[in-house]
Amino acid sequence: MPSPDDCAARSGGPRTPFGRVGTFIAEDGRSGSLVSLGCAREETLRMGGFVDYLHRLSQHVLEQAPSSLEELAEQDWSAAGGTVAQAQQIRAAELDEVLSVLRLARFESREGWVFGYEHPSGQGGVLLTLRTLSPRPVASKVALQLTGMLLNDPVGDCGVGEQGVLVEWFDPLTLSSRSLEGVGAPEGQAPRTVQDMLEDRLGEGARIESYACFRGGA
Repeated sequence: MPSPDDCAARSGGPRTPFGRVGTFIAEDGRSGSLVSLGCAREETLRMGGFVDYLHRLSQHVLEQAPSSLEELAEQDWSAAGGTVAQAQQIRAAELDEVLSVLRLARFESREGWVFGYEHPSGQGGVLLTLRTLSPRPVASKVALQLTGMLLNDPVGDCGVGEQGVLVEWFDPLTLSSRSLEGVGAPEGQAPRTVQDMLEDRLGEGARIESYACFRGGA
């Protein structure tokens, strides 16, 4: 079975081998999006027109909630007229590039908070939902620790779906049961896990509702 890194390496395809990850979080912290946008040339990743389009696209995904890349392409473009696919063609022509949306994720929570983190280089990003009664600033510190962990060592799985397309999935239970390295447990007790840390810092009942981790922009 392919690994998550295999998915990241192959999802861009031969025409858009490079990519950048963007996030957009609602002001109330209850919803957010994560988008990976691919291109043909590495230098394009740092161009203002590319970064601006990724930001607008991430906002669109949050507001319009497409369920798939196909649905996204057909939606009305929230920043101007026409569809998303048409807007992307115009932006690609402006950049003299080939652009493709590689992956997207969108989460919302009524009983917790959604957090997004993108590496300064754009070469990785995480979207994470924590169910907790703790205030948002307190939960954000825990989320930052988890996003750093995921970018350094992703927890996910990858397989081949319909028509040979690589598909990723992220199981919150797998992440919650992960042992915390460097945190010892008393003799005779099981090693501490991510779930132990969540309940220690955010209270009983705190848990990871959902997460997605896109690495390398692809």
